[in-house]
Amino acid sequence: MSDKIVDVKSMSFVKLVGAFLSKIKRFLSLEKELATKETTRHLKTAGPWLGLIVAGLVLLCLGGIFILVTAVLVLNIWFAPWASALIVTAALLLLGLIMGVIGALFAKKGIDQAKATLNGVAEDLRWLRKK
Repeated sequence: MSDKIVDVKSMSFVKLVGAFLSKIKRFLSLEKELATKETTRHLKTAGPWLGLIVAGLVLLCLGGIFILVTAVLVLNIWFAPWASALIVTAALLLLGLIMGVIGALFAKKGIDQAKATLNGVAEDLRWLRKK
């Protein structure tokens, strides 16, 4: 159907539902197009800053590596070099394990909430199909 106003009193229910669904489809496609344009516009203005963020993260990672090397060298004062490296490695593994477990727990909560939302939407769709 076109975008012009029509007399709905002369249309059957099936045609009205079809017209409604086509309008919804058109609306969603226009919303998608708008979101794409807006996102592209924002990314173009943020592009140079994203490069600076990446450069900062690279330097941050390099600084972290040098801190680990420094920790090993400081521990060499009291321990043998292999023991110093083992201590730093064990500390990193333990820290990574703790952060991974915490992240997994929070992600599981988010996934469970998303599943509940999707189940609610699926139930609504089933109800609509029955009607």
